Amino acid sequence: MVVRSDIRDLKGLQGKKIGITRFGSVTDFAIRTLLERHNIKDVNILQMGGFPEAVAGLARGAIDGAVLSPPHSFRMIKEGFRELAAPKDLRALGSGFLTQGIVARKSFGATHRDIVVRLIKSTVEATKFAMSNEDFTKRAIAKYLGITDPDLQRQSYQYIGETFVREPFVPESTMQSMVQRMVQVNMIDAKSAQSTPTSAYFDNSYVAELKQSGFLDSVWK
Repeated sequence: MVVRSDIRDLKGLQGKKIGITRFGSVTDFAIRTLLERHNIKDVNILQMGGFPEAVAGLARGAIDGAVLSPPHSFRMIKEGFRELAAPKDLRALGSGFLTQGIVARKSFGATHRDIVVRLIKSTVEATKFAMSNEDFTKRAIAKYLGITDPDLQRQSYQYIGETFVREPFVPESTMQSMVQRMVQVNMIDAKSAQSTPTSAYFDNSYVAELKQSGFLDSVWK
């Protein structure tokens, strides 16, 4: 969360306007978790549509803060805004979120298991390559995110190493937390959520297969 420089702590969010991408998004879950855990009320949460729109709103003073992802957060901090909360703060609260994932129909996974496994293998290998090849990764960041500032490129590269997982298992507790959040914002039916086991939302057997085969250890050795 990045805010105006005069907002010095979470209590300072009282009565302020905070931008997120969309209701029901990870940015929404993150801000609501922070506010609830610190018992902060009367915060106006606004849908901005996307990170560029949130950045623009923050820059022109239309909102007081925004939940952003790198490199947008790094750019605003460099311009004088304050980082009020980081991923480590959410982890300290025991809250986790899935921000990226591979999704397929269960029927497809069952009939094309080899394709799903190869896709996960490619993703793990690509993550290792990105972490191990700083110059290449920074060039890719510059090309696809339009970042020309070397300092922002460096921070974005470091963020990859700090946050990307080496073994992409889905933690059940994280999924359970996200389901609860989706119920709160009426994204899914509460009764259906109660009758559906958390394990129905994900399948770790593909990653477990790669772990057992020694593939993950060979990539990260």
